[in-house]
Amino acid sequence: MARPKDSDNRFDFRGGVNLTHTDDTLSASELRRARNGRTDLSAGISKRLGSKRLHTVALGGPVLGSFQWDAPGGRQLVAIAGGTLWYRNGTAGEFTAGPSGFSTTRAPSFATHRQGSDIVLFIADGALRRWTGLALTGVPGAPAAVWICTYKNRLFALDGSKRLYWSALFNPLDWTVSESLGGFADVENYDTEPLAGAIRCGDSLVLFKADNVSRYTGSRPESVNIDTGTEGISDEVGLAAPGTLVGFEHSYFFVADEGPHVGDDAAIQDVGGKLAGLWKRVNRAALSTAVAAHAQDRKEVWLALPVDGSAAPNEVWAFNYPLGAWYGPWDMAGASLAEYTRADGTETVLRGGTDGFLREEDTGVRDDVLAAGTGGLLIAWEVDLPPLLFGDPARTKHLKGKVQNIAAAVGADGSLEVAWSTEKGTGGVTLPGRGGGTQDYLFKINAKGRRVQITLREATAAAVE
Repeated sequence: MARPKDSDNRFDFRGGVNLTHTDDTLSASELRRARNGRTDLSAGISKRLGSKRLHTVALGGPVLGSFQWDAPGGRQLVAIAGGTLWYRNGTAGEFTAGPSGFSTTRAPSFATHRQGSDIVLFIADGALRRWTGLALTGVPGAPAAVWICTYKNRLFALDGSKRLYWSALFNPLDWTVSESLGGFADVENYDTEPLAGAIRCGDSLVLFKADNVSRYTGSRPESVNIDTGTEGISDEVGLAAPGTLVGFEHSYFFVADEGPHVGDDAAIQDVGGKLAGLWKRVNRAALSTAVAAHAQDRKEVWLALPVDGSAAPNEVWAFNYPLGAWYGPWDMAGASLAEYTRADGTETVLRGGTDGFLREEDTGVRDDVLAAGTGGLLIAWEVDLPPLLFGDPARTKHLKGKVQNIAAAVGADGSLEVAWSTEKGTGGVTLPGRGGGTQDYLFKINAKGRRVQITLREATAAAVE
């Protein structure tokens, strides 16, 4: 009797990485791993692009935070490293060392606010300071702010307690406590624990503690009444890593003890259900060091986590929010992540390193290219597909000499390694690139076993997909 003949086709990878379900229950569109891999809305799997240093001289310590803003003199990028404010006007050149006295351990919080005809940058890292683009001054009477944000023409601040502070209307330099000026209130919706972060979302100011989330929605800018105007969003999930709280497209992303979540001003949702395996590797004692940033052009949120015992973020994962899918791990380490707009208007992510360098991401086919455009490291791309089961995980498959096909763009100088393994053995073949564009690459597989695992690898300077 002839053996039954079946096919197992994989059309897309929109399901992302699934580290929770067993191999036999993964869907055809999911992946077990996508090392340095990502997808876009076309749902093909590709290698992530690399990074380039923005400057040639290292800043004086780990880059704890960076922020790009429209200063009175034009677009400016500021960074806090080694207790010093560094700044660069425009999108090229070296950084200038500015005032010192900033924290060397606490990540800064940034917010802009208009004062008269100018926009001013406020920076909080245990003290509130005002930066004009050229000069730094303190803000007398302000709280010892560790977190700031703007909402309804006021500057709001947290100081590490349960207390929420706000400035006078239209005047972030005036923190006088008065019915018509500034004020404060203790947020005690669910408990008396400290506030961990705040973000504007829609018409609300969303307030985070370690174990709950609430919101304040002011009826008008002139009035602030936290005691009666604050409503609950979640009494079970809170903010475990303040550096991961970022906004994107009328929503926000954050990391709780239980994993990644997204939310709006009405509800929050767990989006880390497929990352249970990753969460077992996270150093929970260092989870507060995790950071995130919105990569708007990619429609991704990048999340840097401390894993495998590291005390600082040493691995990045990308959340494609239109697909609701995760891709990674990416071989990256850094102390901070931030949004960044290039000179041509495209948007990407800046990664602040522990070595004092800021790197622009998504720049080319090599990692850590020098500011002059030379050097750089090859990016190793490795993708594990779900096992080929042909509808029956118990039946032994005989694939000796069977022709397979992969549609891929490998380039003229790249190559694609296809490796396979079963409980009975391993094998593989290397497919040299044949030029630009997507082409069909045919190869023969010699595998026998119940579960045929396919791994794709590429470690040249090609932008493989």
